[in-house]
Amino acid sequence: AAGPPIECDDGNECTSDECLPESGACKHQPEPECPMVVPPVTDKNLNGVWGDGTGKIWVVGDDGLVLMGTEDQWLVVQTPACMASHDLLAVDGIPGGDMWVGANEESLMRFDGTTFHCADANGKAYLVQPGPNDHRVHKVWTEAPDQVLAFRYLKEAAGYLLHIFQLVDGNWKNIAMAAGFNASGIQARPVVPCASDNVFVSTFTNPNLGQTNAKIQRFTGTANLTLLNPIQDPADPVREMRDGVCFSPSDVHMAGHVGQVTHWNGSGLSHTNLYQALDEADRPTFWGMDGDAVHGLVVVGDNGSVARKKDGVWGELANVTPERLNDVWLASDGTAWAVGDNGTILRIEAAAP
Repeated sequence: AAGPPIECDDGNECTSDECLPESGACKHQPEPECPMVVPPVTDKNLNGVWGDGTGKIWVVGDDGLVLMGTEDQWLVVQTPACMASHDLLAVDGIPGGDMWVGANEESLMRFDGTTFHCADANGKAYLVQPGPNDHRVHKVWTEAPDQVLAFRYLKEAAGYLLHIFQLVDGNWKNIAMAAGFNASGIQARPVVPCASDNVFVSTFTNPNLGQTNAKIQRFTGTANLTLLNPIQDPADPVREMRDGVCFSPSDVHMAGHVGQVTHWNGSGLSHTNLYQALDEADRPTFWGMDGDAVHGLVVVGDNGSVARKKDGVWGELANVTPERLNDVWLASDGTAWAVGDNGTILRIEAAAP
């Protein structure tokens, strides 16, 4: 066509750019496995994300914020006044059923498909343990109506103390105490459940005391945790884990500190260290992980770090934000959605076949 050539390079390494000869317009096609920043709709920290299987993506954040998104738009959802001052920390649900949101002050919120509720039909508040405190429900897990778990842990002088609650007949039952743990709870963080009696947890480390390794253990409904990594290499220890995916009790993936991911195969624990081009002190902590057997795994963490495992190989994706990413959800088509601080939302295209 007549006229000066058109420059279509938008400077974004996550798009392939071309000029359409018929119209002279520029086309910017997202590259597979490359994060794309969604235009922000808030500057509040976003802490959890989950999709309900109908095309709706739910995001929860500080100050009672709930967003509902689709491929085309994101909307702020009105929530009850009883949650307006709460930081919403985690979200999970059953496609076609209830969605649960974990918050501070021992609180949870339920969405029944139409309305959010802070209490049941009898007016009883959704509190895992009523009391004047600010203990936080950091993780929720829903597998079925009778398999709804809430994980609350708090920091004490001795470390982090975990309590696991299960919704039983409308009440939150402390299954850790029922198993024989005392009121202090389990000295560990929750990582990923496979069932109410099969929960993977991680001990914490204390670099000030020279502790760089963590114990990965499993809660099986008794007061005796099963240690999964009894032998450690001091030169390459297993780090503290933060989140994970359970494909089966013998196929569990976890991610955590110092850019490390681990895998439990039913008989042994292996690990992989990512971001090895960085000094150890600069490697990210992974805060969120999701995946499936078809599209592989995705992890997100500090400084906008995103990594993906496909066909057994981990790869680090382009860094497009300096913000900490707190959670990630993988859709059935392989597209991943990550959320983080200061209103950050990323769309990560499906891995190339």
